[in-house]
Amino acid sequence: MAVVIATAAIVCSCHKEPIPETIVATDFPVKENLVGERVELDRAECLSGMVEPAGNYLVFNAIRSAYCFQVYDRDFKLVDTLFTKLGGPDEFPDGATYYGQWHGKETDPSLLVFCAARRQLASITIPRDSAITTVMDVPVSEDLTPSSIYQLSDSTYAGITLAISEGASPFIYNAETNSVRKPQPPFTFAENANMFYMTQQTLGVDYAAGRLCTAYNRLPWMVMYDFDFNVIRKIAVMGEVDTATATLDQRYPGLIHPSFYNGHLMVIYVPADGKNCSLLVFDKEGVPEASFMVDDAIWYLIDESGDRLLTVHYDNEKDFIYLRSNPIPALLTAD
Repeated sequence: MAVVIATAAIVCSCHKEPIPETIVATDFPVKENLVGERVELDRAECLSGMVEPAGNYLVFNAIRSAYCFQVYDRDFKLVDTLFTKLGGPDEFPDGATYYGQWHGKETDPSLLVFCAARRQLASITIPRDSAITTVMDVPVSEDLTPSSIYQLSDSTYAGITLAISEGASPFIYNAETNSVRKPQPPFTFAENANMFYMTQQTLGVDYAAGRLCTAYNRLPWMVMYDFDFNVIRKIAVMGEVDTATATLDQRYPGLIHPSFYNGHLMVIYVPADGKNCSLLVFDKEGVPEASFMVDDAIWYLIDESGDRLLTVHYDNEKDFIYLRSNPIPALLTAD
């Protein structure tokens, strides 16, 4: 395994040497091509690329419809649509987003969803229930405009906040103390209109290990934090980019959807030309483990109940979303 370290140290797979704060990951020990079986869905023309499991179901965010969510069973059959995009007490104006957190029974899970228009983190249920239960209201007094949000405990929440003047940053909000914590910026960006776009990130949460990972959408950088926002690792994927000089008129590789699974960190790597994307796998410390070619995938999820890795793709000619189904790679299931 070849891992290029910014400090010029060499890290072997056994991790006998200390792992430095910055890793430049340019080579992955396992390289495979995932083709998968194509799966087309009912009403696929309504869907965004974002899908997450919830109990016995797969829940898509529906962006081209009058309702918020389309729910499929594990045989990919459409079983329900949830919550109209209107302003009533049991509706979500301008929609809501499901980020993959649920609890309860697999047959009737309760989902955490976020309505940005109401600044409301809410609970809804499958099968359909007209009730919307407020879990937390994001206070207007705090300088938070979440683009994503996750519940860490009964009183704490993590997410990404996005402000035109400051760009994007991870945050942790404590509802009991009404306080917000943000990390010191891990990179320097030019303070101009580019910063709003260049700093945009998505977030993955490792609840068991107490870690967060942010991935930059327009730059090949990830940052792993603990819940106190100490930087555990910075990971430059396929080469370092100087964020201080990065501008929108230059095209850089980007990263989509960091997530933790079974002691691994995963993310989609999108080359600068947008072609031949890879699902990259790292160990829990951020050391590269595998690269799986996934063509033009725009999302992915691990469907444990179906023992499969699903990637999400967009058919340009037919103008709809479809899936590709692969067995879960053995690397991700090994203890």
